[in-house]
Amino acid sequence: MSKPLTLDGNFNEIALKQSVPIVLAVLFLVSILLLIFFGTSANNNIYIYISILGVLPLLYLMIKYPRIWIYSIALTNIYFFYDRGDEVSLIEIILAIQYLGTLSIWMFWMLLIKREKLVDNIADIFIFFFLLIILGNSIINYINSNDMMIWVREAFNLLLLCIYFPIKKYFTEKKELMTLLVIYSIVVTASAFLHFNTYLKVLQGNIQYAYELSQGIRVNQSLFTAGAVFGFIFALHTKNKILSLILVVFTSVSIAGLVTSFSRTYWIILIIEMLIVVFYLSGRQRIKLMAFAFITSLVILVSLLYIFEDKSKIMVQLLERRLTSAGKGTSDISIQARFAEYEQEFKGIMEYPMAGQGLSKKITYWNTLESYTSRVQYIHNGYIYVAYKMGIPAFFVFFFPFIYYLVKGEKLARKESDVFFRILTLGSYLAILMILISIFTATQLSSREGNFVIALSFSFISIAMNRAKNTEMHDG
Repeated sequence: MSKPLTLDGNFNEIALKQSVPIVLAVLFLVSILLLIFFGTSANNNIYIYISILGVLPLLYLMIKYPRIWIYSIALTNIYFFYDRGDEVSLIEIILAIQYLGTLSIWMFWMLLIKREKLVDNIADIFIFFFLLIILGNSIINYINSNDMMIWVREAFNLLLLCIYFPIKKYFTEKKELMTLLVIYSIVVTASAFLHFNTYLKVLQGNIQYAYELSQGIRVNQSLFTAGAVFGFIFALHTKNKILSLILVVFTSVSIAGLVTSFSRTYWIILIIEMLIVVFYLSGRQRIKLMAFAFITSLVILVSLLYIFEDKSKIMVQLLERRLTSAGKGTSDISIQARFAEYEQEFKGIMEYPMAGQGLSKKITYWNTLESYTSRVQYIHNGYIYVAYKMGIPAFFVFFFPFIYYLVKGEKLARKESDVFFRILTLGSYLAILMILISIFTATQLSSREGNFVIALSFSFISIAMNRAKNTEMHDG
């Protein structure tokens, strides 16, 4: 039976010992946002250069206070996950420097200067190898005369997995992990409200019918799903009523964000994962789960009806339509359109099975859903995406760490003696399972939030594995 998790003392520790790093990270975030504002609003190019140079303090943070460096990256995720422009903006360039610029310097410093060990297990070797495959894919992309700017954006999203290495190195203690979880709960909540705000702007127009919103605003689904799962699990294991209420509210916000994305796949995944969670709970916690599920559903329903007011009927119609079409299976016209797309992609895989077509290669196929020929960059299947863009060998290299951490995470979720780390590995295991299921219908591997969810999940399980190994060595 799982013992209740007492988080009171841990949060007091965070307030006393971790407040300074968080405040410094927030101040740094504010300064970066001010530099971005002046850089984008001023005509003088000097402000643009100042904005880029404003990222340089991250190098000092990276060396002196590496956890503050990670906190600052986490906080800027609020904008990074929200920005969805087709054109490469100055802010995107600055964030690319903040993320990959500092990460590449950090890895160079750790591997070649300090000569520290970053590889803890076989999954790390595969991840490193995949990073090299991504860089090598630039040659394939160029040879196939694909758009190199699109390649840069695709590679940038995939290379975000690099953050896995500093997180698992510096966040080994419970209080540090809890601080990071608190920051990401803020990121999820802010992302959800930005999501609601976008919908409100759309609904303020002359929208009369549900089909006008049929495409939905399908962003951050993996972020909202992971947030909901983690929120529920932590709420079920804490005995502090106030903290439990906060976690239920956070979970409700996460689910509301997911519901309004109109992504049927993730709705089903969330339900499946809540059923899986039941097997890791005590009898009392299962009753608590049902109570929380009822309260959460009520809060979401009332909130959506209140927020969208007279447009709520349209929202309900669309939700009903999405649920109805989900039951049609392969007869659903959108599914048939996917099959037509997959047929062309399989031909492309057979054409270049070893190295792929390049990350920015577009697909041309007859879209049965819209009745015209589509030429698109996006592939509606993550497994096909990797094989088509980077080749079959890259497929096996990339997905090995998923299976490795899925198995290790599930084992730790059952056998870990420390309640906090058991919760952490259970949530991470379910997040990886979510990604593996969802990429049958969407390429979360090329999404910003998807790769952060993957990196965090891998990191948390790796940290728990190293802790369990050290505990066994100490006991021995």
